[in-house]
Amino acid sequence: MSQRQRDGFQCALVFCLLGAVCMPIYAAEPSFDLEPQFGGGAESSPDPGASQVLPPLKLPESSQKSVIKKPLLRLKTVVLRGNTVLSEEEVKAVVTPYIQKDLNTEELQSLRQKLTMLYVNRGYINSGVVIPEQAPVDGVLLLQVMEGKLVEVFLEQESTLDENYIARQIAKEVAAPLSLGDIEAGIRRLEINPLIRRVDGRLLPAEKIGEARLGLKVEENNPFSVTTSLDNHESPSVGAERGSLILEHLNLSGHRDELRFSLAATEGLRKAFVSYRLPFWEDLMSFGIHYERGTSEVVERPFDDLEIEGDTENAAVSLGYHFIDTLDRKVSLLSGIEYAYSETELLDQPYSFSSGAQQGETVSASVRLGVEWVERWDSQLLALRATVRRGVDWLGSTMIEEGAATRELDTGAEIPDSRFTIFLTQAQWANRLTLLDSQVLVNLAWQQSRDPLLSVDKFAIGGKHTVRGFRENALLRDSGAYANLEWRVPLLRDNPEWSGWELTAIPFFDYGRSWDRDDNLTTHSAATLTSIGVGLTARPMDDLYMELFYGKQLKDDDYQAGQEHDLQDEGIHFSVSYRWSPNT
Repeated sequence: MSQRQRDGFQCALVFCLLGAVCMPIYAAEPSFDLEPQFGGGAESSPDPGASQVLPPLKLPESSQKSVIKKPLLRLKTVVLRGNTVLSEEEVKAVVTPYIQKDLNTEELQSLRQKLTMLYVNRGYINSGVVIPEQAPVDGVLLLQVMEGKLVEVFLEQESTLDENYIARQIAKEVAAPLSLGDIEAGIRRLEINPLIRRVDGRLLPAEKIGEARLGLKVEENNPFSVTTSLDNHESPSVGAERGSLILEHLNLSGHRDELRFSLAATEGLRKAFVSYRLPFWEDLMSFGIHYERGTSEVVERPFDDLEIEGDTENAAVSLGYHFIDTLDRKVSLLSGIEYAYSETELLDQPYSFSSGAQQGETVSASVRLGVEWVERWDSQLLALRATVRRGVDWLGSTMIEEGAATRELDTGAEIPDSRFTIFLTQAQWANRLTLLDSQVLVNLAWQQSRDPLLSVDKFAIGGKHTVRGFRENALLRDSGAYANLEWRVPLLRDNPEWSGWELTAIPFFDYGRSWDRDDNLTTHSAATLTSIGVGLTARPMDDLYMELFYGKQLKDDDYQAGQEHDLQDEGIHFSVSYRWSPNT
C-alpha cells in the first residue's frame, strides 16, 4: 500500500470513529413526568460552546500500520472480533456482497466503514471497526471492533453538588459500549433530581481512540423552599379547613440529605412534623427518621360541648436499600420501626373511645419490611409496593395483661392490642395517551389484617386521597381497599394569551371498601363507598397551584354525615398552595 493510501485510511478511520463525538448532548424533557406516590427537570437548550469540531486525533503507530499488505484479496470469510452489539444477521447482510470477490484497498475500507456505520447509526458514536495488520490466509479477513467507552465525567463549572455524585448518576445509565441514548438517559436522570434545573453536556475525546469524556454544565435549583397551603383535607370533627406551612432543605449538609419541617392547624387541631433523610453508601442505601406531634379538640356540634380532646405522637425510623436504580427501573428493599401513641379525654378526664385503649391511652409499636418496584417506559409508569407490619411488645406498647379479659363484655368481640400482622399492597399505573395529550392514572391500595387492630393502626377510607365525595376518614376499620381512576385532560398549556397558565380537567371514579376482622362486630360485613366526579387543577405560575374536586356519592354503606354541615358533605375538596424559593 502506498503512503497516500495509508494516509487516506488513517483519516477515514479517525473521522468515522470520532467525528460524531463532538456533538453536544441535549437531554430531552423526561417522556413521562409522573412519580410514584404512596402516601423532573426542565428542557435543556443547546450549548453554543459545545458545537466546536473535535481536533483530529493522532492514531497510535501500530494503527498506522494496520493495513493489508497485499494489494488484492479474494474474500471468503470475515472474522469480526470484539463485537457485542451487532447480530450475526446484520453483519452477514453487509459482508455477503463482498464474498468471493477480489477486493482492493478501497473496497476493504468500504466494507470496514459500512460495519462501522452499523454502530454509529444505532447511537454508538465512538465505536467502530478497524483492520488490524495481518497477512490474510485462505481468504480470511480479520476485522477488530473498537467499542467505545466513557472514561470520565466532569463538571465544567463550580457546583455545590459533588462531582462524584454526578458521575455515579451518569454511570447508572451508561453501559459499554457507549451510546448516545445512554448519555441522554443519564442526563434525564439528573434533571429529575429536584436539586437540578437543567443539564447541558458534550462528549470530548480522551487520550485513546474509542474513549470519551463527558463534560457537564449543571444549573441548580435552590435547595431551600417555603410552601404555604390552604385546603379542607382534615376531618370536619376537628375542623376541615387547614392551613399549613412547610419548610424544606434538600441538601442540608451538601450530601443531598433532606430536612423537612411542617406546621398545620385547623379550628380544633394543631400538628407539627419533622423528617430527615440521608442517602449513603454511594446512594445504594438511605436512612430516614420522622416525628409528628399533634393535639386536637372536637369542635363539631353537638359534641363540641363535651370537651373531647386528644394527643397523638407518631415516629418512625427507616432504612432502604436499592438493588436496582436506573431511569427505567428501580427495585428497593424497605425496612423500619414505627411508633404510634394516642390519648383521649372526655370532660378533662381520660376516656377510652375505642376498643383496646387503656385509660384513654393507646400505644402501638411495629417493625416493617417491604419491597418497592418501579418500571418506566416511554409513555407509561408502573409502581408497586408490598409491605408487612408486625406488632411488637416494645416502647410501652398496649398489651393485654396475663389473666385479663380478652373479649368485650357487650359484643364478645376480641380486644385488640399491639400484637398484630398487617399486609399492605399499593400500586400506581399511569399512561400518557396521544388522545388530547392526556394521561390515565390508576391508584390502588389494599390493607389486610390478620388480627383486630387498635385505632391507630386501622385503615381509613373516605376523603380527598381515597374516596372523594365523602368525609375524611368516613370509615375506619381493620382492613380495607380503595381504587382511583382518573383521566387528566389538559385544557390550557403554554398559551401566551393566558400568560403561561396550565389548566387540567380530571374526571374520576373512586371506589372504597372497609371491614373489621371480628365477626362479632356489626362492622365485620364490608361497607362500600363509591363516587364519580370531576376535578380542575390550575397553575397560573410555576410556584402557585390550585385544585378543586367535586364527587357525587353513588353508594354509601354505613356512611353517616355529621349533623353540622361541611363542604365535604357536598362532595367538595379544594387546595391552594404557593411555593417560594430564593432566586426563583
